Amino acid sequence: MKTIELQDETWGRLQQHAIPLQDNADDVINRLLDLADGPPAYAGDAPTSVNGAAPAESPVARMPVPLRAPSDRREHTDVVLRRAGTVTPGARIAVLLEKVPHGRDPDENIFLARFAADGKRVVWDFDGKTYSISYLSQVLARRYGVRANAPGENGFRVFGLASDRTRSLEELRKRIEGRL
Repeated sequence: MKTIELQDETWGRLQQHAIPLQDNADDVINRLLDLADGPPAYAGDAPTSVNGAAPAESPVARMPVPLRAPSDRREHTDVVLRRAGTVTPGARIAVLLEKVPHGRDPDENIFLARFAADGKRVVWDFDGKTYSISYLSQVLARRYGVRANAPGENGFRVFGLASDRTRSLEELRKRIEGRL
């Protein structure tokens, strides 16, 4: 673990993005880094702060967007699933049964979410807040022991439709594209 020194002003800015009595500085920095590392297709969208802070004030909104050649670009899983009608705003999703820690009730609200109105992000049943699906899967792995195949695993491989918790959203995407 590393120790860093922050100016009082910087510390104050970090606190504006924190969930009171829950986040530490590392949580907030990771959330901001997740926003900064987000896929280029979302770069034109205003970043969403988990605690509802004004996203326009975020330094992430001013970060340059990496450019890719069109041939390098693959459509995002949420776009493919929405276009096929597999998921819609409000669609219920849940952590795959194989990823739920042994001994935990898979129907606990910490393992459940729904797609937000924008169809890109998800609303966690546990706290009613909006997250990217990948960030939420990281939170679930760190705090609640959800099994991921790799650190920072794509959330579309951790969640499936609540009506079928044996197939990941990524697997559904591959079926739609005819790759499975």
